[in-house]
Parts: sequence; C-alpha cells; structure tokens
Amino acid sequence: MRGWRARTAGWLATGVGLLGAVGALAQERPLKDQTVTFTQYIETLTRPSTDSTRRLFLEGTRVRFDYGVDKPGMDAWWANGGHALTSGPGLVNNYNVEFDPEFWLVVRDLTFEAGVGFVSCTGLKFLVKDCVFKQGLRFTGNEISFLVFENCRFENGVKFDRNTVADRVEFTNCTFSFAGETETSGFDRTSQTLLVSAKNDPLDLRLTGCRFLAPPAAATLPQYGIGLHNSSYTNLRLQGCTFDAPLDLSQSIVANQFTLQQCTLGQGLYSNGLSINQLNALVDWGNLKDYRLRVRDPQSGRVWDGESAFGTANETQYTLLASCYANFYNTFKSQGNRFAANAAYI
Repeated sequence: MRGWRARTAGWLATGVGLLGAVGALAQERPLKDQTVTFTQYIETLTRPSTDSTRRLFLEGTRVRFDYGVDKPGMDAWWANGGHALTSGPGLVNNYNVEFDPEFWLVVRDLTFEAGVGFVSCTGLKFLVKDCVFKQGLRFTGNEISFLVFENCRFENGVKFDRNTVADRVEFTNCTFSFAGETETSGFDRTSQTLLVSAKNDPLDLRLTGCRFLAPPAAATLPQYGIGLHNSSYTNLRLQGCTFDAPLDLSQSIVANQFTLQQCTLGQGLYSNGLSINQLNALVDWGNLKDYRLRVRDPQSGRVWDGESAFGTANETQYTLLASCYANFYNTFKSQGNRFAANAAYI
C-alpha cells in the first residue's frame, strides 16, 4: 500500500538545483526552512516567470507527502500524462533539502527551462517520466535511494558527482545532448552529455535504449562524450544504447557485472585501465569489432585504433591499446567464447 501511495506522491522532486555563485542576480528563497507538501513544492517550481536572471533557491526545505492535499488527481496524471507543466527560465537551486523518508516522488510531463541541480540533499527517491531538461541537470553530494528516468530529454548534459546511492541510478529510452556553454551565470555544468564521478561510493548504473548525441563538428572530442571514467561501480549495464560521442570507461572498476550488449559505439570506446569481473561480464563482440577500441594521446589529442596504431603510435600508446584488447580477450576466453576471443586482437 505504501508503494502504491508513493507512486502518487510526487508532482516533482527533480526541480531543484545547484548552489552556485550568482553574484548580484536576483534571488528568491520562498520555502527556506519550511515543511511543505508536494503540491506546494511543484507550485513553487512552476511559478510563472520570463526572467532569465531568476535564481530560485530552496534551502533547508522539508518536502512531505500529505495524503489529503497531494493525492487528488495524481493517479490519473501519472498513469495517463497530459498534465504538462513548465518551470520558468534561469536557475532552480536546491541545497540541503530533506525529501520524504518513506514515499517515492514521481513526476511526469514537466519541462525545465531552468538549470536544475541537487546539492547535499537527503531522501531522494525519484521516478521521472516524459520530462525535458533544457539546461544542465546536476546531482552533487546527495544521499540517494534511487533515481529512475524514463523517456526523458537532457539537452545540456547531466552531471553526477560525489553522491551516495543505496540502490541504483537508471536511464531508459532517454536522449542526452549538449548545446550550450559549460558555465552559465554560476551554474557549474559539464559539456559532456553524461559525466559520472563515483570514486568513493560504488554506483549501480543502468543505461537502456538511450541515445547520446554531440555537436556534429565536435562529435569525436572527449569533452562532448560520455564520461564514466575514473569511477567505481557495483554494476555497469549498457544495453541497446547508441553512443554518437566517445564513451570513456578508462580507469574505472566494475566489481560485479559489466554489461555491453546491442550498443552502437559511433565514436569508439576508451577502456585503458578498465577493471571488470571477467567471468561475470556480458559483452557482445559485435559492439567492439571494426576497431571500436581506441586510445588517445593526452598531449596531442591524437586517437589510435587497431587499424591506425601499427607503425604510427608510439610504444606507450600501442601498449595501452593492446591492453584494452587483452582485457576483452581474457573475458571471452575465461567464458569459453572462443569465437569472440579469437577476434579480440589488435
């Protein structure tokens, strides 16, 4: 019963944001240190505004589900959609917000014109569907139970760093892109379509049926790619995704299961130093063939793959590329997949 009630509990929880340096720009702090319902929360976030310099701060707010106030209309809204809402432009900044410890927060059909972020918040249990994030979305230093996004568009990147996650972070049938500047009026966002930094707390990350785009003139550049590098994962599952920008998994650790199946790596996979549980990995060689494994010289920016490296790469870069192939060769060999192992050579 609680799970059912929780699924009706949220017109939103994704509409709060990043604490940044905003100088002399106008700031609104309407819910500071208050306890509010979900309805009050969503009404605040979608307050009409055309002011692109607006900075909406939600600081120390406690967001709670009130059955009598929040329940009416939410079941139909979540099940059927059609109750589209739009936040105003500018930035929506949330700091140290405490979300309901029991109920899930659910939102559908919301367009965020503003940059959105969560900093040092607790109790995040979000289900987000059919939403559009026009500016950057960022999670930094939060205590999270789970984040689930379905059929959403992220038009200026997603940044996820230094969070603690009890369950998982999941994106299904979402589109990621980047079309703006990395810094806009104090909002610290990334030029990468997705950037994850999870060094201290291993993350269960699942990407299914997602599309990752980059500006056409910069599709090969790593700063517009998918940055899952230098992080620790319990599970990393990439299934049915199209990566039109570079996918960087270098120097990451996947303790339990690494999955790479039915994906398209249009700009290659950078996997030097990637550590995976080879016996437990699920990898389709078809995702990696045609020289999809690549390395980049950090000084010159030059890229080598299995076709171009021989005779042109220096010894260090050639060795790095050979180690990338060896990682997957040993994975296939340990699983008895001789066909894929025999193909996994530089």
